[in-house]
Amino acid sequence: MTIEKDRVILQGETISIIFHEEAAYIEVVFQGITHSQEYRVALDVALKLAKGYEITQWLFDQREMNVHPVDLQWAEKVWVPRSYELLGKAQRQAYVVSQEVFEQFSAQIDQHHKEPEIAIFRETEPAYAWIEL
Repeated sequence: MTIEKDRVILQGETISIIFHEEAAYIEVVFQGITHSQEYRVALDVALKLAKGYEITQWLFDQREMNVHPVDLQWAEKVWVPRSYELLGKAQRQAYVVSQEVFEQFSAQIDQHHKEPEIAIFRETEPAYAWIEL
């Protein structure tokens, strides 16, 4: 199966998944209040795509994300460990977040942590540049 460059894999009401084949990363864009089922299904679709194409680079645009705390806990306790199991911990993850979240998130991330490699951005352009290195 061949996937075109920068193909939209899933276009939900509040989540889009874009596969950037040439640069070898998956972009997940959140746009508003996301219901539990859409959130979990979208992340699982992205993970299956990553496994199938051996992708270990992610760009999460969370500037407009509004997800219930229970779903965030699910992602932390279920989805993230599953991603490590399927793809390993040697992943690169770029997060684009709001200014408020940027300040909170940046303070919590250990910048010396090697796996997964995580970077936090306020705008998409620097995130694209970093993930496409």
